[in-house]
Amino acid sequence: MIGTIRKHQNWLWTVIIAAIIVSFVVYFSPDASWRAAGGGSSTFGSIKGRPISREEYATAYRETQMRYLFSYGQWPTRDARNMGFDIDRETYNRVFLIEKLKEMKLEAGEDAAAQWIADNFKDRTTKSFRKESYDKFIEQSLRPQGITEEQLLGFVKHEVAVAHLIQLTGLNGKFAPAKDIESLYRIENQPIQTEVVSFNYSNYLAGIKVTPDSLSQYYTNRQAMYRIPDRVVVSYVRFPSTNYIGEVDAMLAKDTNLSLKIESYYQRKGPENFKDAAGTVLTADAAKAKLREDMRQEYLLLSARKAAAVFAQELMEAVEKGPKTPDQLAKLANAKNLPVAATEPFSSSEPPAGLKVLESFLRNAFVLTPEEPFAAEPIVGEDGVYVIALNQRLPSSIPALASIKEKLTEDFKQSRALEEARLAGVMFAASATNSIASGKNFAAACQVAKVLPVKLPVFSRATRTLVEADSLGGLSELKNAAFALQIGQVSGFVATQTGGFVVFLSGRPPVDETKMKTELKEFATSLQNSRQFEAFSEWFRYERELSHIVPSTSKQ
Repeated sequence: MIGTIRKHQNWLWTVIIAAIIVSFVVYFSPDASWRAAGGGSSTFGSIKGRPISREEYATAYRETQMRYLFSYGQWPTRDARNMGFDIDRETYNRVFLIEKLKEMKLEAGEDAAAQWIADNFKDRTTKSFRKESYDKFIEQSLRPQGITEEQLLGFVKHEVAVAHLIQLTGLNGKFAPAKDIESLYRIENQPIQTEVVSFNYSNYLAGIKVTPDSLSQYYTNRQAMYRIPDRVVVSYVRFPSTNYIGEVDAMLAKDTNLSLKIESYYQRKGPENFKDAAGTVLTADAAKAKLREDMRQEYLLLSARKAAAVFAQELMEAVEKGPKTPDQLAKLANAKNLPVAATEPFSSSEPPAGLKVLESFLRNAFVLTPEEPFAAEPIVGEDGVYVIALNQRLPSSIPALASIKEKLTEDFKQSRALEEARLAGVMFAASATNSIASGKNFAAACQVAKVLPVKLPVFSRATRTLVEADSLGGLSELKNAAFALQIGQVSGFVATQTGGFVVFLSGRPPVDETKMKTELKEFATSLQNSRQFEAFSEWFRYERELSHIVPSTSKQ
């Protein structure tokens, strides 16, 4: 690890140079990201039995990040992973696609790439290409990430070629007879009227009794759930971004083009993309004020990272001269009158208490060893930059019941209440079914069971949001249960994380013919595109399996 830092010490000067660039994204280098994820290894897995080169993986990783940027307007962060975006998985998918494009000799020309760029950087009003927006994107978004215009062009050519690939492999999905389209529209937009009875565990909590024996038995049966995972403690020197407010504010005050830069960025993104916490679009002045503050915060982090880089470089030089021990961090910090602290023990899935850090902090902390106790580079957090060293590793353990009694009691009560709620739901579903079969209506069945039915707003398969469904476990679960019924039928009990529900289908109003005539053309286009992509996805899964991609073990 020390050798890696010496080899790449020029990154320090890259950080210093980057301080003159305005950006509205966090300053993480894509190359640094894939190195930290295991890219320092000389192997990056294999495809069709041959090794994937460093260049191939780096290109695919970079293009995966750009794909996310163009799709969502920001670089992928930890939130992206929480929403199901796995950068490693998508990078290997990109490796496969690029390989397939070469194999099929699908290559986009300069004109097609230029048209893609023109379409993605056009004026909202005139629809004409805005070169100034494109140039600012290169300077403000890509260059701080270490991405060149040439690499962007390579990404664009691949995007155009992949679009052609989707058309070719999904061609059969484009064809659908008009009568089938109308039939599918009616199925998707058939409205239904329903009533629902919910059974939430919170309504049963008050009746749950906890005894020492029941709590002990509950814990014995679930000890694995309460196992404390492997944890680490790291020592760190923090460079708070607030230490550099004076110099950053002075620098921004001297920038005579600052207002113009903010205005340009605001217009390029579009006013509708600037909202407050409640989702309300900000006024132009409020949005620009927020942009200015975002820029200021980025500069503050850059200044902190510059200072941390200098400290880290001196630390590496000191370590190379003396023993490679964690206490070298404290020795150097004390010599420079910098405070040293240690984190509370933390796991690989939760940040240390009291620190506003990102996933990179956890990732770097958990690869530290007694032999390599220092992180390779300073680690950027939300409000500062960290230089860290391994302090202690704590192996996984089973806690004593007494130490977690409060949480255990809460979990026990919730578990028992959930069982009670689901039992009540199952019994009601059975009794309601029998009551309706004997000629009674749903209201009478509810009255006998002493439950309260709720009439839901009319919805269809095409409905995307239904507030009332949120408390039931989700709209998808409600649709699955309701659309399986005939009018006058009651569903079985549908279990959810909070309990469950029973739904009754009371009616099927006719499809709005006028609305159908208006929407049918757009529906047909959407259907054809969806079928085309489904066909491509099937082809993709099959061909990717044949390619025998094996990810690097350092990334798994």
